[in-house]
Amino acid sequence: MHRRSGKASAILAASALLSALIVAPATQAQVDPASRAVRYLEVHQSADGSLDGSPGETEDFIIGAAANGYDPATLRSSAGKTPYDFLAAKVSAATAEAGKTAKLILALIAGGRDPRAFAGRDLVSALGAGYDATSGHFGDGSTFTQALAILALAGAAVSDVPVPPGAMTALVTAQDSDGSWNYTGVKDASAGGDSNSTAVAIMALVAAGQAPTSGPLIAATAYLHGIQQPDGGFPYQGGSGAASDPDSDALVLEALAALGTDAASPAWTVGTATPYANLLRFQDPASGGFTYPGNAAPDAFTTSEVPQGLAQLALPLVGHFAAGASLATYGAHATAALRYLDGSLKNDGSLDGSPGETEDFLLGATAAGYDPSTVGTCAGRSSYSYLAANVDAASKDAGSTAKLILAVVAGRWDPGTFGGRDLLGHLGGFYDSTTGAYGDGSTFGQSLAILALGVAGRPVPAAAVSHLGGLQDTDGSWNYQAVANGTAGDTNSTAIALMALVAAGDRSHVAAALTWLHAQQGTDGGFPYQAGAGAVSDPDSDALVLEALTALHESPTAASWTMGGHTVLSDLVSHQATSGGFIYPGNAAPDAFTTSEVPMALERVPFPGTNRFTFGLAIPGRTCPGGSHPAGGATPPPTSTRAPSTDPVGGFEWVIALLVGALGGIVTIRRSRRA
Repeated sequence: MHRRSGKASAILAASALLSALIVAPATQAQVDPASRAVRYLEVHQSADGSLDGSPGETEDFIIGAAANGYDPATLRSSAGKTPYDFLAAKVSAATAEAGKTAKLILALIAGGRDPRAFAGRDLVSALGAGYDATSGHFGDGSTFTQALAILALAGAAVSDVPVPPGAMTALVTAQDSDGSWNYTGVKDASAGGDSNSTAVAIMALVAAGQAPTSGPLIAATAYLHGIQQPDGGFPYQGGSGAASDPDSDALVLEALAALGTDAASPAWTVGTATPYANLLRFQDPASGGFTYPGNAAPDAFTTSEVPQGLAQLALPLVGHFAAGASLATYGAHATAALRYLDGSLKNDGSLDGSPGETEDFLLGATAAGYDPSTVGTCAGRSSYSYLAANVDAASKDAGSTAKLILAVVAGRWDPGTFGGRDLLGHLGGFYDSTTGAYGDGSTFGQSLAILALGVAGRPVPAAAVSHLGGLQDTDGSWNYQAVANGTAGDTNSTAIALMALVAAGDRSHVAAALTWLHAQQGTDGGFPYQAGAGAVSDPDSDALVLEALTALHESPTAASWTMGGHTVLSDLVSHQATSGGFIYPGNAAPDAFTTSEVPMALERVPFPGTNRFTFGLAIPGRTCPGGSHPAGGATPPPTSTRAPSTDPVGGFEWVIALLVGALGGIVTIRRSRRA
């Protein structure tokens, strides 16, 4: 969290040059925007464990990683140093004033460290000792200093150093007449109010108990509304020539989260533009870093503030992560699952002779950054060749056709010629313009059709979106049938419907669906197919819900999705066997059907998928007789063409990195474990 300054511009220029010299890893792990930003920061971590030798940036690094479910202690530099090592070594500089002390406390709280015993210091008591009861100020009383101090004490929540009521009064008194705060902490100062100071003040007041409906917070919200730009984003300050920037977007997203406001609601949507979507405009697709307007390249200073905003979590936050959880950890879980699936391929290049499972495998490989066209047998039979040869079975109805399109587009093959068939035209043949239904109009088929059209760059009929929305049950869920309330809702149908509707730009059903999903979450953090007596979480339901949460920009490790320290991520990996496969509850061993759905969720890639992968890169770990990899002899699907390796294709708004773990197996448009 930082305020832009002239000094910062010099840092940015140097950091941009460094960015151009650092080469990112060839493969990818999680490809959701926040994880990619964290990875960018890891690449730019200095040998001493810091970002740019700056305590402030380094603290943002810790908070952003923790906000997205990663253990900050795993953020190790080339010399093996963590951000904590740097901050401990520089503790004097990091606590030179009240605001700096407060921010260090917030970083330690986010990472699960004790701020009362860090580097031999009780930072909470030190911060409290610096309070001036006469003025109500911490340190110089500037807005950021005052707000951060209130946030730190609220987060520490210790009885002997509470948030002083006078500090709250001083912060409210500093509010400008237009509802904003300026950085000086003096009401109506000539500097003028700004979005950054206003956002941090909002978070501080809410954390200390101020109701979002209070006068000061209503006025602050109105100010932010007033400076929101046509692109949906926020500038540092409004006025002529104002332009949105990623750090202001991130801070406002955090403030809106503190207020309990949906930043994607109509109230915060300008035309079709939202703050979150605008924030993503600044992300470099190659590196994952964020670029400040006017700069030539991304930099760590700008990027360090963003992951917390992408998680839409307010300060003070406590990260919910497994010890040792890192980008590499979840990537390793996904690769192990892919290796298991690779070893489970049949001689014809399929998984279990099932187009659906095979498509899931290809989509999962792509999510992890592997070229899906390298997936194949030692006999030279590729999985795409299997699908092309069995195109009739793989496109027998609307849902199966749509899922095949998703897998074909993910591999950069042409859905207009795949297997000698125009799959998009074939899908159109299932559409009933009178009802808006594709095929039988059931939840999975309808959702997959909407997703397939979008990712292929084709228009989605409004009636099709309306039909899917109309299938929502009165309790907020979706069931697998083609009629609302036809049977009990389930997590799988609800997750896929949410991903399709949000991808098509319809968020009107989200709030009720999230309320319902919250009620389904078990004490282990996972999700069953359907809640109720005897219900247990399972890996495929976990995977689909995780994908839906990612698509909805919900942090799966936020406090609201954490049950007794357990999250859907921790429950999902608990089902993985040493072989890399995943075990369905009640089964004795892993199987390909269960495992095929999981890799894309571990990579945090929702529907409709991604086609960003390293061309020619194969899943490691299996060799054929003679030492070659099975990919070496894989043949391309007949009568199909492939897009260039440097030009990913796709449609809708998910060019950044989205992927499907659609539902395959015996029934390709519904994955039910009911007896």
